[in-house]
Amino acid sequence: MTPRILAILAALLLCATPGCRSAQVQSDQSRAYYEYDRQLPTRWAIPPGTLVTVRLDNTLSTRHNRRGDHFNAWLVHPLVGPGGDVVVPAGAVVTGLVTGVKRSRGPADDALIRLDFRQLAFDGRSYPMRVEVVRARLYRDRERGPVRTGATIGAVSGALLGGIVGGDFGDAIVGGLLGAGAGSVLGLGASTVDAVIPRGSDLTLRTMSTVDLR
Repeated sequence: MTPRILAILAALLLCATPGCRSAQVQSDQSRAYYEYDRQLPTRWAIPPGTLVTVRLDNTLSTRHNRRGDHFNAWLVHPLVGPGGDVVVPAGAVVTGLVTGVKRSRGPADDALIRLDFRQLAFDGRSYPMRVEVVRARLYRDRERGPVRTGATIGAVSGALLGGIVGGDFGDAIVGGLLGAGAGSVLGLGASTVDAVIPRGSDLTLRTMSTVDLR
C-alpha cells in the first residue's frame, strides 16, 4: 500500500471520529442542499452553525399577534456531544419575541412576521442565544394545506436587511413596515386572509454565534 493511499485512509478515519461531522441543510423552495462542516456541542458551549428543531407552544399570526408578544417553543431532539452525552435535553424551553408584524392588505401584498428567538432554558438555568430560522411550515387561515413549501425567510439584525429567500421584501422592511428589530422575517403569503404558524409547528433554527453554557 503506497504512502498516498495510507494518507487518504487516515484522513477518512479522522473525519469518521466524533467531532467531525458534515450537516446538510435543505432549502424547501430551491430543493438544493448545502453542506457545511460544524463542530458538535460540548457541555460548555453550542457552536455556531448548529441546527436545532423546536416545536411552538403558541399559534403565531399577523392577525392576532403584535410587536412585543412573547412566545415559547421546546427542543424536539436533544443536542448530543462528541462522546454521545446529552448536552441539551429534549424539552428544553426556547423563548422568543415577536419583533415585527405586517398584515396582508390584498392578493398582491404579503403578510410578514419577524420572530426573535432569544433564550434557551433547561435544568433551572437560562442562556442567551442568537439564532436564525432556516425552515418553517405555514398554513393559511380557513384553508387546508400549506401556503408554500417552506416559509419565505430572511435574517434581519437591527435595521439591517439580510438575504430573503424566495421573495423580495427588502424595500418593505427598510421602508419601516416592520420597524427596526432583530429576528428572522417569515413571509406568510399574499392574501386578505392571513397565514398562521400553528401551535405544534416545527421550526428549524441555526445558531449564529456560540451559545455559552457555563
